[in-house]
Amino acid sequence: LSQIANLPSRASPRTISQPFRAPPSCTRAIPSREDMETAVEEPSAREAAGRHAEESKDIAPSVNFIAGGLVAAMSKVMVYPMETKVLLIAIGEGEAVDPRRLWHGVGVKGFENFLYNGLLWFLKELIRPLAPDPADPEKRPPVTFFGAFCVSSAAVMLAHPFSNVVVGMQASLRDVARRPLSALEVTKSLMKTQGLGGFFRSWPLSITLRLGSALTLVVYEFGRARIAGVL
Repeated sequence: LSQIANLPSRASPRTISQPFRAPPSCTRAIPSREDMETAVEEPSAREAAGRHAEESKDIAPSVNFIAGGLVAAMSKVMVYPMETKVLLIAIGEGEAVDPRRLWHGVGVKGFENFLYNGLLWFLKELIRPLAPDPADPEKRPPVTFFGAFCVSSAAVMLAHPFSNVVVGMQASLRDVARRPLSALEVTKSLMKTQGLGGFFRSWPLSITLRLGSALTLVVYEFGRARIAGVL
């Protein structure tokens, strides 16, 4: 027994003196249910905030020009034959016209409406006052009646030459025995008989009619804000 007691121990003194320590992976706390739900909700909240920031960005003026012009041009093209028929009836020559000829000049009329309405919406948004909070550009104040009248008048004056050319093309349909005049032929005729002033003939009446356009814009902004508050 004395020999067995004198035998050296096989265990290391370090392993005997130090207590057992579990690896860090085993001692990590298990997350609670609330922590897991919070971890899932945080990315969703960030994604929603990012989408809101993208949606609240101010629309570029070029988008207003293209969108406003395209919608107006497509609407005008759809009703153009009826407008031509009304004009011919007004001058007493609308009964014997071939229905296919009522589309004569539709391309120029579509471009005129694209230009006018594109400029109208582009300039309207351009002169609107800035939003009190730059981070929320959708809260910009609406355009005033005077501002809407000014931009509408500027847009109609720029599109006026095309309007008068279209009227000449439509009026040429009254003589069913002759070929209708093209846009180039009407332009040459206006330059020869009236000069540059022929493209702006009846412009005072066109400016007066812009009062209705300005009122439409103001009422639209007013109704849009009220309906958005209700819905």
